[in-house]
Amino acid sequence: MKSESLYNAAIATLARSLHLYAQPDISLATTDRMKFDLVRELHSQRRFALLVQVLVSWDDGFCPVLCLGERRTELHAIFQRVIDAGYPLHRTLVDVITDRLSLIKKCNAGIGDLTVALNFASFLSDAGWYEDSAAVLRSVKGGSDSVSVLAGQTLPPAKREGVMRRVEEVKEEVSLKLLHSSSAFCDLVTADKLFNSLHLDVRREGRDKATQAAYFTEFSAYCYVRSKYDESYAFAMQAVSQLQGGKAPPKTMIDALRQASKACVVKRLFAKAELLIQAAVSMAREVFGISHPKYADCLVDYGFYLLNVDSIRKSLQAYRNALEVRHACFGGENLKVALAHEDLAYATYVYEYNSGHFDDACLFAEKALSILEKLLPDNHILLASSKRVLALILEEIAIDNTNKEEKKRMLSRSEELHLSALELASNAFGEMNVVTSKHYGNLGRLYQSMELYEQAETMHLKAIEIKEFLLGKEDYEVALSIGHLASLYNYDLNEYAKAEVLYLRSVNIGVKLFGPSYSGLEYDYRGLIRIYSETQEWNKYFDYTHMLRNWKELRDQKTIKESNEEREANLVASGESVPIMSVISTVMEWKGTSSSSKALATANYSIESASSSSGVGSSMEDEEDEEDDDLSSNSGDAAAVGWYASDC
Repeated sequence: MKSESLYNAAIATLARSLHLYAQPDISLATTDRMKFDLVRELHSQRRFALLVQVLVSWDDGFCPVLCLGERRTELHAIFQRVIDAGYPLHRTLVDVITDRLSLIKKCNAGIGDLTVALNFASFLSDAGWYEDSAAVLRSVKGGSDSVSVLAGQTLPPAKREGVMRRVEEVKEEVSLKLLHSSSAFCDLVTADKLFNSLHLDVRREGRDKATQAAYFTEFSAYCYVRSKYDESYAFAMQAVSQLQGGKAPPKTMIDALRQASKACVVKRLFAKAELLIQAAVSMAREVFGISHPKYADCLVDYGFYLLNVDSIRKSLQAYRNALEVRHACFGGENLKVALAHEDLAYATYVYEYNSGHFDDACLFAEKALSILEKLLPDNHILLASSKRVLALILEEIAIDNTNKEEKKRMLSRSEELHLSALELASNAFGEMNVVTSKHYGNLGRLYQSMELYEQAETMHLKAIEIKEFLLGKEDYEVALSIGHLASLYNYDLNEYAKAEVLYLRSVNIGVKLFGPSYSGLEYDYRGLIRIYSETQEWNKYFDYTHMLRNWKELRDQKTIKESNEEREANLVASGESVPIMSVISTVMEWKGTSSSSKALATANYSIESASSSSGVGSSMEDEEDEEDDDLSSNSGDAAAVGWYASDC
């Protein structure tokens, strides 16, 4: 303890007098740990200008600091706080590395520089600095070409072969990381080009399973962003298949499991999705710990799964935890923190729908949009989702506002946000895309609230047309849109025959996908009860009144069950691990496409074990594990729990 105190005092003294020394001398005289501690001390003394100067001027760059893997998360926090203070450290270092790679003179030194640059690119990408990561990767590609030329000119054949092999590995890694950055940042032009070139070469001979898994994971992520959900699912399952044997690095395994879970969610294969994401959460916690960005990434995807199986309260908990971790890692003005605010805003909006308490949701949404507008150009597609979420919240607040001027102002702002989001989505994805269709549906709901019924009907019909074409007539997203249109016909236009047909379709899809206690069924049942009251079809009126009563009993049972499970979950130690290889084997052997409880019951795996290890709790002992939080909109609309919040 005493020696540690002396060491800390020495580091603090060195930091205070660092300006007196030549930085190359400091670099030579200090160990890697000392370099990191010196950087941390400069940060704690808020001497940001000197900190930037030190990292830039050290002869070996900041490679030793960056390569201390166990300190990487802390380094992210330091970078972000320096950036927030007005010193663009990440971009300064990007320029330094770019210049260095453009001046490669020797093969061995060049290979070392390329390795450092690849590491830095991953560091930037992990924090959501995707553009900067891509800039470094493009420089690495150019540096690789320089090393190839030098090897051909200066090395004997025996040595040249090894260098050229390493250069090819670097180029391959560059392409894969570029695809990741461009997909995550929704740079669709770059992502399209990379995918089209890479997927033709995906099964190159000699490539190990771990690399294959990484390729298939990035292909799945790209297709997911492009709303090509069948292809995304197929690639995700191929990625998972390559994990068998357990030889892939933990990060590769976690990312493959996460992406596969998301692909299963949009395919409505919820039992598979749960196994996969809980395995990812468990592994991330065991390998990286609960304060690591990778753990937060897993929690975001777990929240996405929970939201889509109607476990709203647990989803809210997962998103809260993810935001806390990201905020601790990256500070406030960060892209990943903004996206976590957006996810939490949407989950809070859904959770509080019946209560009408949208203040927290509005704060989260405003914060998300504020950060994104600072970080992104006005036409960036990532703004669309944030604008959409805020618009939904403002619309609901306006509906309950008794001040006519305030109500008009809020609805007008909501329309402005929705129209902007629609334009962004249409420009990025085109008309015939699921993401674009959601914006049409949102505008339909808004125009209904604004009593612009003709425009509302047009928007709803447009959304239904696109979704049915892309997803089929029995998809959950289609059910949401036909529920919206049914409420318009029922409550505003008094076209009861049209409304009845749509409500019955929505009920059938909801029961088929989520079971008889699905939260959205309340509003379909209430809509049908109103129709049969107005049309005086009393037999049907009493039938659906009875169905609604039964639904309420099921929901009450679920509420009690959920409360008990949450209390028990708090008593369970969180150190229990998930048998990852068993999960992978189960998923790959799972032939059924149903999300039924019977399929889940046959899995060679304990969901209870996974839930205790995830830190959030299992959502499903069967596939009907809904929350007790009921959702509606526009007098009879089903819960708008789609997959949009995780899309570009």
